Amino acid sequence: MKKFVSYIFFITCLIICSISLSVAQNKDIDKEKDIITLINNKEYIINVSSALPLKGPYIHLTSNYYIKMCNDSVSVYLPYYGRAYSAPYVGGEGGIKTNGKYTNYKQSINKKKNKYTISFSANSKEDKYEFLIDIFSSGDVYIHVQSRNKQSISFSGELDNLEKGTD
Repeated sequence: MKKFVSYIFFITCLIICSISLSVAQNKDIDKEKDIITLINNKEYIINVSSALPLKGPYIHLTSNYYIKMCNDSVSVYLPYYGRAYSAPYVGGEGGIKTNGKYTNYKQSINKKKNKYTISFSANSKEDKYEFLIDIFSSGDVYIHVQSRNKQSISFSGELDNLEKGTD
């Protein structure tokens, strides 16, 4: 009888574990589908939480920095830490800021690494930027920004729905 009860207990635990695993896998699949939809519609926001300058330590960001992709335009508001090779004549805005249409947009999927890679160019009044963005199926994002007048810099953050916004 003792053996029978332990056998029933074991089977019950196995069923509960398989159900919870199935629910977790379904949530992951739903999240990945949401990410694919956001990327394909080109309507998303990346909330940036940290910066990694070319030379220097990892910097945790406390302000609301972001990249907003909306159809054929992009709005970028990022800090900059590093060496600038040239400075604008009159003041300048500082950081990496641009708002307008992007060019050279490319999108690819690496199924082995569960990531989506997006690259594009954007101009500001002061500089031209090349963006390389890796979006992972977890929603985590890695951003690399190359500039004409500054050292490159990297950022990390999280993908979000554009409707949630930053304001």
